[in-house]
Formats: sequence, structure tokens, C-alpha cells
Amino acid sequence: MEKLEAYRKAVAALGNVSAEELAKYMEQHHGIKIQPSFIPLYKASLQDFDKLHQKRQAAQATSVPSANG
Repeated sequence: MEKLEAYRKAVAALGNVSAEELAKYMEQHHGIKIQPSFIPLYKASLQDFDKLHQKRQAAQATSVPSANG
């Protein structure tokens, strides 16, 4: 499992908790050791990924030709 995916699962399981708690959860449940100081970077990366995914979906929805077209 990648660190970003482990972070995503930790946030889903714990919600809005401290970086220390997220890092501890990731190590205990996924075997991934990460310094709490890196948690904000994962948070920002995940937010950027989600924004990019939403933009791609919106672009695909507007560029799909109609069946009659």
C-alpha cells in the first residue's frame, strides 16, 4: 500500500485528528512509518489529487459527444 493511500484510509477511519495520531494509526494498521511533520504534505497532495480528479471528470462530461451528434 502506498503512503498516500494509507493516509487516506487513516483520515477516513479517524477523521480530523492530530498529525501524531494519524502517523501512529498508519504505522499500527498499515505498517507504514511516517514522521508527523509530513502529514500536512500528504493532506495537501490528497486535496490536489481530488481537485484534479474533479476537473477531469467535469472535462469528460462536457466533451462527451451526444448519441445524436
